Amino acid sequence: MNNNIPLLSIGLPVYNSSEYLKDVLDSLLNQSFSDFELIISDDASKDDTVSICNTYAQNDSRIRFIAQESNIGMTRNQNFVLDQAQGKYFMWTAHDDYYHRDFIKHLIGELERDPKLVTTFCPIAVFSNSIDEVIRVCQWDFSGETAFSRILSFCRRFNDAPFYGIHRRQALEKIKVPTWWGKNALTPANSNYPVVFYLLASGGYKLASDIPLFYKRKKEEAYLLNPYNHGLAPYWYLILRKINLFVESIKYLYRGSHSLLLAGSLTLPIFLRISRDTAFDLYYRFKCTVLKRKK
Repeated sequence: MNNNIPLLSIGLPVYNSSEYLKDVLDSLLNQSFSDFELIISDDASKDDTVSICNTYAQNDSRIRFIAQESNIGMTRNQNFVLDQAQGKYFMWTAHDDYYHRDFIKHLIGELERDPKLVTTFCPIAVFSNSIDEVIRVCQWDFSGETAFSRILSFCRRFNDAPFYGIHRRQALEKIKVPTWWGKNALTPANSNYPVVFYLLASGGYKLASDIPLFYKRKKEEAYLLNPYNHGLAPYWYLILRKINLFVESIKYLYRGSHSLLLAGSLTLPIFLRISRDTAFDLYYRFKCTVLKRKK
């Protein structure tokens, strides 16, 4: 370490996360790369989350645990852990994910070797109950020589997984994870996408491994029911959220590239991709609510 400042800061926002929290903490603290700080911010949990975090913090000096006095919401909590970071590099993590012990070593190694890179990630193993129950492996590679090619590739395989890669913290200092407008502020769904657009527009991206080093738990798409779970309101708010996503994605793309030409040339591909996903999400919500009620 240099002056006790770690090379990497890891931000872990948690809320009622006790079910899987120990697994992700163990996988992070047992990494083969150890020069990091782990910033955990609890959003006024009502379960055993605080107790678990306190126990781990007492046993490992790399952990900084902050308990919020009141619930500030997922997005503000994501931004809070970023604001607390000190390292040259930064990564967000979720309470129910899991990491191969060489995840950090491989990703930071690529960033250290190539100063043009802003973000590194790896193939993902999607699992159900345990990491031994892998459902599928996803190898989304958004690398490219130009911001245009990176973002066009991202539009073809629209997934916010690179948000959970490792990034140069300097690239993140000018942005925040966006909060949606109006009632959609109640849900963080899709809010990571503009950050990914910003990162891909800012600089290089590389897939740092040929094998999965990151394990993502499969979850039900419960967010589609928010902020209300009956009537036509959820459909309307879902559409508004997708409009919000489109506007913020274009804004963040421009902020990352400072190019009106790039933002203009990618407006149509982004619009078409978000429109496609909107149609799918509307159908999924209909299937989850109306069709299930008829059974």
